[in-house]
Amino acid sequence: MRFVVGLWFLWALASSPASASPQSSTQPSSQPATQPSLPTSASTIDASVVHLAVEPEHVVAGEAGEAWIAVDVTRVDGAAIDVGLPLLTTSTGRVDRATRTGPGRFRARFTPPPEAYPHVALVAAVVDVDGHTAVGFAGVRLWGRGQTSVKTKPGARVTVRVGADAFGPVVARDDGHAT
Repeated sequence: MRFVVGLWFLWALASSPASASPQSSTQPSSQPATQPSLPTSASTIDASVVHLAVEPEHVVAGEAGEAWIAVDVTRVDGAAIDVGLPLLTTSTGRVDRATRTGPGRFRARFTPPPEAYPHVALVAAVVDVDGHTAVGFAGVRLWGRGQTSVKTKPGARVTVRVGADAFGPVVARDDGHAT
């Protein structure tokens, strides 16, 4: 549900006029509430103009660490577009305000959330390109950290493999447990 709400928010943000101001919560509006309309094909821009890259590709959730989000804003032919700072949002964790590194190039730090279970943080960048809103997305893989216990012969050397990673070897205690 959080993902759907987040995407609706980005769609609504991208569809609303830049000069719109919020309605006062104390004054009822005499105009009916309207949903933002989808842009027509004449006013859309190729979504491929906003590219996000994450370095490193994953971080361990719940630990001190960070990833860097690179945002490149280019035309379809690859030429850089000099635009204002992108609005960066994330579904979990924290993303700092972007800094300009060149024409159409930005960089921002992503800090993982305190939750230590594996999940994915979705990062979105919203930029104004020639009076139109362009949006780009990237996923930051958040790895979890776990602990396992193995029962074996006392004194046995134990290595646990998870995917391509190996953990150990550790030597089993006198009761045959290795953690």
